[in-house]
Amino acid sequence: MGSWGCGMQANDTALDYISPLENRSLKTFKAGLALARIFRNAELCGSHDKNWAVLGVADWILDRVPAKNLKAVRPIIDRALRGERTEGKLKGWRNPQERKDALSRFQARLDGKKIDKDKLMGDNAGLLVRICMGVKNGRPASRKKGNAANSGRRRDQRKGAQCLSR
Repeated sequence: MGSWGCGMQANDTALDYISPLENRSLKTFKAGLALARIFRNAELCGSHDKNWAVLGVADWILDRVPAKNLKAVRPIIDRALRGERTEGKLKGWRNPQERKDALSRFQARLDGKKIDKDKLMGDNAGLLVRICMGVKNGRPASRKKGNAANSGRRRDQRKGAQCLSR
């Protein structure tokens, strides 16, 4: 697991929790109870960094519905934001200021403010490169069926799906 950008979705943990949501109806992300369930599961699952899961899912949902739809789960998101803004967490980043800026842009999106799309794309640029190139753990992932890297990814996605289905 790791991160490759300062954006909320630019890490393996976030993608593990986003993946099972991709085929859900947009109505799911507008219903308070359904959203609460998604976020509680991301927060409670045994992820090594639950903040990344919560913030990644929130950012992904913000790409699809207005910020006002996240009002019911805002306390969970705010808790994750506070956790990521601690000095200890920021020290782990190669460029702590870039991470702070990405967190601030995300906070502004949550507050319903318009953010420069180029800056948002920059936050998650590593994500786009990894998706386009099929990179896994810094190396191109083999597309062969039964490959250890692919089976590990499927296992991680199943784990995320199990957490979301509870």
